[in-house]
Amino acid sequence: MWPQSTRVVQALAEVGEIRGDITGVRDLFESNARSAQKGGDAGFFQSWALFELRTAGVGSGGVAANETSTKLVRTQARVRQLFKRAVTANKYHSASWVAWAKHEQKSGNPETARKLLITGISHFPNSRNIGWFHCSLGHLARQQGDINTARACYERAVKATPEYKLLPVLLEFARMEAFHGSEREALRLSEKAVRMFPHSEFAWRSLIELEIRRRQLPKLPAGMDVEAFITGARGKKRAGKQKQQGQGQQG
Repeated sequence: MWPQSTRVVQALAEVGEIRGDITGVRDLFESNARSAQKGGDAGFFQSWALFELRTAGVGSGGVAANETSTKLVRTQARVRQLFKRAVTANKYHSASWVAWAKHEQKSGNPETARKLLITGISHFPNSRNIGWFHCSLGHLARQQGDINTARACYERAVKATPEYKLLPVLLEFARMEAFHGSEREALRLSEKAVRMFPHSEFAWRSLIELEIRRRQLPKLPAGMDVEAFITGARGKKRAGKQKQQGQGQQG
């Protein structure tokens, strides 16, 4: 089966899942697994693994609210097997390595997640997607409270990521810095994001949130242009500083 064919299978699986035909979707994946393995389609098995997680009700915390512990253990084992098949089919498929690591992180296995990310990095150190591995390592270190290591990982992610893919890395780095008290560094990263991606609402929103927090500014008025809001807020701040300097000189 060619990759295009497995993409069709994945599209059909999405339709089946929307319709609630869980058994039919699972049968669809199982009947095409051998062909996907031969074709080296790691994305097929990654999609299958994520489908199993969704249907098991496993959320961001890695816990299934609607499953017994026995069923959850079986689901986790099946998902790990599928991720393993993904990276076996194509060890250079970065998305499968990162998805597997994130699953382990959410499931409470940070050391397993770290080993997977480091293994992925060793397979393709020069990949255009290598920044996502460093970014994921940064998030893992941040979650464990190791901010210095997290910062080093995010810095490596920024250096390793092509400019056109850099926006989400910068914003995640900025969120980490803001959350842990380094608002000046968070502001620098958000301003860099705005300079590099001036038409991105996500970049401007990140900057606005920091400005509101740092300068006790009012919430963004409904319908107001975000760039105008930032420009106006900074103009008021500069005017206030100039007024203070003028009063100091007069004194």
